[in-house]
Amino acid sequence: MAPPSCAGPFHAYFSKRSLTSRAGMNDQIDISSIANRLRPIFDKAKEGGASLIGDVGSDLTDKTSSSISGLIFDLFKSAGKSVWAKRRSKRAWKTFHEQYETAETAGDRERAIHKLLKDDPQYATVFRNILSKRDLVYAMREYAEHLPSIPMLGRKRTLSECYVATGLVRATGSNHGKALTSELQPADDQIKTLLARGNHLIEGNPGSGKSTLARRIVTLEANRLLSDPTLVSFNDERIPILVHADQLASSESDLPTALCSALTKELSFSITDNLNPELFSPYSANGHRKWLLVIDGVEEIPDPVRRQKFWDRLELLPEQLGESFRFIVFSRPAIIKQTKQPDTLRWQLPAMNASERKQLLKKYIDGERERNSFLELIKTIGLSELFSYPLFCAIGASLFIENKAIPGTKIELCETFIHLLLENREILRGLDR
Repeated sequence: MAPPSCAGPFHAYFSKRSLTSRAGMNDQIDISSIANRLRPIFDKAKEGGASLIGDVGSDLTDKTSSSISGLIFDLFKSAGKSVWAKRRSKRAWKTFHEQYETAETAGDRERAIHKLLKDDPQYATVFRNILSKRDLVYAMREYAEHLPSIPMLGRKRTLSECYVATGLVRATGSNHGKALTSELQPADDQIKTLLARGNHLIEGNPGSGKSTLARRIVTLEANRLLSDPTLVSFNDERIPILVHADQLASSESDLPTALCSALTKELSFSITDNLNPELFSPYSANGHRKWLLVIDGVEEIPDPVRRQKFWDRLELLPEQLGESFRFIVFSRPAIIKQTKQPDTLRWQLPAMNASERKQLLKKYIDGERERNSFLELIKTIGLSELFSYPLFCAIGASLFIENKAIPGTKIELCETFIHLLLENREILRGLDR
């Protein structure tokens, strides 16, 4: 069945044709490689207090049984044989559990896993999908943690080194696109609120830290999933993914394919296995059930009409898919004129206060005397308000380290910074200027 012909971002949402064509690919699965990767995961789950037949087994049971029974039913076209295959799968798991629990060495445990996969190859398919999900979470954590490189700093930056929790303000209403705000609360505390329920639109001026906060949310959630050894399949967990709005808005495909394409482009060779669009279809046999879409850069969709249309279609996802997809979207103020869904909460990232700015300066300027000199300088030249935004504060601090001086206007500041970046890039390339 061909997808609808209407144009626009992820217009088909879930195109049956695209999913079944990918799901029908019967590529070879390396059982030995899967067993080798699963053994330490199972070992850590057991060391973390999980029961392989209990916690880990129940973590896999629903998705595993539905996947196996569905695949076997398609294969044999017989309900009776499907039931038999399902029972066979249960027997294979029981035998595996007995062998794994009595194994004396890591090699014995790995051989028990290998036998499970060999005795019932459908487990190999299921576990390969689980490993693909775990690979995605690992890759997403690394992607979010490592910030774009700035050559003049002479080293790569990480989110953990640069992040400072700034204020986040709940918008209680709107007036022609201008948010009306309530009490300021710490961003890290509010992240828990963002993750607890609903969908969210977070707005902030250029340089206010929107992209940094987006990365922070993804990093925190990925770390939570990966740090709990008893979580094996993540079946009941919401997997966070960070994507750029323009990549989704420009897609003419269904949502799973659009997400797969965007993530493959962003994560590149960080992904160790091919991403399959079916993974992002929560109702398919091998799809994950729950996703957290963190979408950055809505203002970079060039056409305002296309931008609002993208947002409107995004807000339709909860009606179509329930709790399967939730989203946190970042944008500049007044880009999104209105939100139609009552459970879409609107937030603002305001300028940093004095305490937050001092915390940020500690990330760039060594020594309290030097930091105080910087603060006095920006006060003298009248740029204190500009440097209350994280991006410009970081730029100014970087220039101050290099020159012990700061340009007197926003335009001169950016021009000097860009010039210094280009100069350092040439030096790092070893070119003689």
